[in-house]
Amino acid sequence: MKAAARRTVGRPLVAYERRGLRPELSVVMPVYNVAEYLPAALDSVLGQTLRNLEVIAVDDSSTDGCLDILRDYERRDPRVRVLTQPNSGQGPARNRAVALARGEFLTFVDSDDTVPPEAFEYMVRRLRESGSDFSVGSVRRLRNNEFIRTVWARTVHARDRIGVTLEEFPNAMQDIIACNRMFKTSFWREQVGDFRGHIAYEDHVPMLTAYVRAKRFDVLNHVTYNWRIRENKTSTGQQKARLENLLDRIAVKEEAHELLRAEASDFVYDVWVGRTLEVDFPPFIQHALSGPDSYRNLLAATYRTYLERASERALDLVTVRQKVRGHLAAQERWAEIQEADTWFDDVGLVPPAHASDGTVVADPQPTLGFWRDLPEACARLSPLECHFEGVLSRAAFTPSRCTVTGWAVRRALAVRETPALEAWLESPSGERSEVDVRPVQLPEANLWGEQRFAPYDLGGFEVGVDLDALPAGTWHLHVATTYAGVRSEGTLTNRMRFSPVAHASGTTTAAGKAVGRWDAGHGFTLDVVHAPKRPWTPRRSPVEVRGVELGEETLTVVSDAEVSVGNPRVQLPLVAREGDRHTFSLFHETITGARKVVPTARYGVTAGGVSATAEAGFAGTLPTFHHGALVNLDVGVTPEHAVTLAVEAPLPPLTRGASGKRRLRDAYKTMDVEPENAAALTCYRGEFCTDSQLAIDRGLADRYPEVVRYWGVRDWSTEVPEGAVPLLLDSEEWYRALASARFVSHNIDFGAYFTQRPHQRYLQTFHGYPFKSMGIGFWRSKGLTDEKIARAVFKAKREWDTILVPSEEAANWYREQYALEDTDILVAGYPRCDVLVPGNRWVEADEVRARVLGRLGVPLDKTVVLYAPTYRDKLTTRMFAAQRFDELDLDQLARSLGEDHVVMLRGHNNNQRELDRVTGVARVVDVTDWPDVNELTLAADVAVLDYSSLRFDWALTGKPMVFFVPDLEEYFDQREPLFPYEGTAPGPWARTTADVAEALADLPALRSRFAGDIAAFNARFNAHNDGTATDRVLDWAGSQ
Repeated sequence: MKAAARRTVGRPLVAYERRGLRPELSVVMPVYNVAEYLPAALDSVLGQTLRNLEVIAVDDSSTDGCLDILRDYERRDPRVRVLTQPNSGQGPARNRAVALARGEFLTFVDSDDTVPPEAFEYMVRRLRESGSDFSVGSVRRLRNNEFIRTVWARTVHARDRIGVTLEEFPNAMQDIIACNRMFKTSFWREQVGDFRGHIAYEDHVPMLTAYVRAKRFDVLNHVTYNWRIRENKTSTGQQKARLENLLDRIAVKEEAHELLRAEASDFVYDVWVGRTLEVDFPPFIQHALSGPDSYRNLLAATYRTYLERASERALDLVTVRQKVRGHLAAQERWAEIQEADTWFDDVGLVPPAHASDGTVVADPQPTLGFWRDLPEACARLSPLECHFEGVLSRAAFTPSRCTVTGWAVRRALAVRETPALEAWLESPSGERSEVDVRPVQLPEANLWGEQRFAPYDLGGFEVGVDLDALPAGTWHLHVATTYAGVRSEGTLTNRMRFSPVAHASGTTTAAGKAVGRWDAGHGFTLDVVHAPKRPWTPRRSPVEVRGVELGEETLTVVSDAEVSVGNPRVQLPLVAREGDRHTFSLFHETITGARKVVPTARYGVTAGGVSATAEAGFAGTLPTFHHGALVNLDVGVTPEHAVTLAVEAPLPPLTRGASGKRRLRDAYKTMDVEPENAAALTCYRGEFCTDSQLAIDRGLADRYPEVVRYWGVRDWSTEVPEGAVPLLLDSEEWYRALASARFVSHNIDFGAYFTQRPHQRYLQTFHGYPFKSMGIGFWRSKGLTDEKIARAVFKAKREWDTILVPSEEAANWYREQYALEDTDILVAGYPRCDVLVPGNRWVEADEVRARVLGRLGVPLDKTVVLYAPTYRDKLTTRMFAAQRFDELDLDQLARSLGEDHVVMLRGHNNNQRELDRVTGVARVVDVTDWPDVNELTLAADVAVLDYSSLRFDWALTGKPMVFFVPDLEEYFDQREPLFPYEGTAPGPWARTTADVAEALADLPALRSRFAGDIAAFNARFNAHNDGTATDRVLDWAGSQ
């Protein structure tokens, strides 16, 4: 009857329901006030490749419309069952759903998270293969659109561990969340039971119980869960500042303590105590630093209890940072915790370390007071910081030999000598076969390692395997390395990105004798056969590349096909083709018409739109790393086997990576230099020479032509002003200029390494007009504690000498938001705005317009609309990069405006770091890559803006603006303004594309209607932006 009722409302039955089959999997989802995230969570579950599942969602009396969303999904998909309950918490909600679960397997999904599409099918298959009681998949954190690896994924999920026990792998307890695992339903009901209700962290004890009572469980390398970090800070785990939250954590840990003391070994218990000190209690320390005495006293007492429970073995499992913080908290040395946090923030997650009597310990820091009276155990690095890491780079085959290249190191321990190496192959039965191994230097190891104090390039090896002598079967490669008196060994469970052997589908063959592949549990694996058989090869493109060579000014691709090299932004010009050799220039014509080196980016090799793959012999040499005069070139393959070329700045190989950069920065801090009559300028991350630094450069060239003008650039593609000297950022030459120049200016912070000399004046100009929340207000909105905010303020003020602001009102905002007391504030207006003021002495607006539009191919009689949206946090793809906000329908807008209009699209600086550009839309020109936005401002007749500070600059021209704000409330919910948006947007506000087109339809009327508002706007915000700000800045610099 129920099924018939469902059919009447149009919901299709899935195959298992039509057949009356039991679902393979029950998905339990508690729901409470997550309407913003709930559809994505449900879609990710219902879109799984495993179709035979049921979803039991329990609404916990949500007040934001969640129940309506659930009912809609229930009506549309028969696999969804919705329950409701009075508000009782996640524990009772899960218990109620589990009681009704019909699936053979059981999993939990939180209603603000998502699941990768194939995760459930993969986990069911692996559980059927292993027969274990449950499996635990790897997790990645999800913030906006950016995925972040969890800290414990490095050790817990480094490789597959199938059919293990807690005694065999107690580190599994580092991963204790409920939602990345799949259980046999019978095991859950018989051995685990209910969640506790009315308490936070209710999942910890049930997950620990499962580990303790399982006969066997599986730990998977495969990512099976996307764990969201909520921007609105409303999740249970984000309420740690509350005393009740701390009390709940303590109560749950005491319950776990009793469980383990009763049912687990001393060894397992020690590992768990280490986990409490590493994971469970440290997040509360930052809240104690600014919390009431009741909170501090409770946390200090808790730390004393757990440090008393911790054996030496337990302490050795805790990172140096958390041991230090834990002991300081137990001793109630709260001020010294802040000192320690500042130091650890500067040095990174892993402190500088060395080997002492076979143990890796942190370097002594005698000048740091917080180390006083701490036990020796605090200095010993834990396995989380310091463990064997074997990395597979490439595998090359001949008919009788396999050569494997990679590196083997002890994480955090610098390789400063050639290590003693051993290598062998081991079969699943334990049979061992020794193989040849020799050390090699691999600078690319420093790129992979990301260790500031531990270069790895001397940790490279090359293993040779005689395939004829190797018995048939499966063989896993093991490597042992000994240096600095420390021996480490393991398998190659880490893979170099863009290596052919990095992909689980397999890579290479040798005349049918062997297949090299990467195994999730054992790393690099050889499957050897001696009976004649057809060689296995991966599916390849009809377009194959047999080689890539880097010349002084060219790049050559060897292929029988007529290939091209490029990406959506840049195509490399073909300059010669001789037989199978295609030679491309490393220079191209930029959007401005300049001839420059191709920019840092990843480029593909294609023929007729088909991506090229690497020929088998060539694939065995990849990845390769080439150092050139104009670029560095890394050659590899994607997971789809397509050849990929990564172009970067031509920094010397040993200066690339975290350790090389740290070495140069340390040398810069103490560099002995003669002061130079020079200016060191840079903008953002060196991609463009723009903003106030460009105006200062122009002023210096005009007033002080004898001053050398150095520009820090990302690579040789950056266009620098005439007469200026470009220097690669993070090069030795740049650091020397940064140390010697008498004048330094940047529009973002350099970082903790910046060291101002007595002979220097440093002007921080920032970028954009201060409007959106910043400093203390911004950090507080992101949930930072007072202690973390204080450290952030300290870091900012430590770098700044003098800051430049456009008005006294802005100066007050900076004083308030950064607690400025000693920092000088120069109220002079922004030099970058000088060229926008009508009648200024620097540029002729009509000449700039003619030059820009001429270059873009836009007739001068067209009405030019500049559309310049800011970026959205929710569209962030990685640090300092975001997808373009595309709510404005550019095609519709262009058609509505007609042929006498042209739209110039200018993406935000963060959008410039993504490759997507708008092409193929009539009368729309993407100018995101135009280096100087001021030139676009002068070229356009009207602007469509939103919340960007560009509106403050644009207003100086007196030209009209339209504000496209379809997400006004959402945007300012994410980032509050310093002062109300109303009154700072002098033009019509539009919510739809049609509204924008209507507002632009009569430009003279628009100009007339808002001329007075723009004038008033300029009077308030732009009084000092009068066309002579550059002169005032140079006057200030010259007077110092």
